[in-house]
Amino acid sequence: MFIPKRHFVEMDEMTVVEMGELIEMYSSAIKKMRSLGLVINEKAIERFLFFWRLRDTNFEETSQTRRLSHFHMHLTPDVEGLFDPLLTKDARDWDPTRLAGNRGQTTVSP
Repeated sequence: MFIPKRHFVEMDEMTVVEMGELIEMYSSAIKKMRSLGLVINEKAIERFLFFWRLRDTNFEETSQTRRLSHFHMHLTPDVEGLFDPLLTKDARDWDPTRLAGNRGQTTVSP
């Protein structure tokens, strides 16, 4: 996990210097992860995920907890099926062109 020293919520609040530091940290971390020769379920890890999550609300319905608003990024091995429990079978069945027609609206339905 990459957590900046300065508190901010959105990625676009990062300064140019902070973005440069993030890229340097990513570069070092991915080199290290690749050099480890990670193996999960007897398969060599050859893919990685680098991502962040943006929440519009701080309240987590499922756990009934409040989450802090702060920016951070994750770097993790990408294992086949990693997100399967999170996705519904028809998660990909929506029309992305609908987003273009919804400029200015606050909700988008799949």
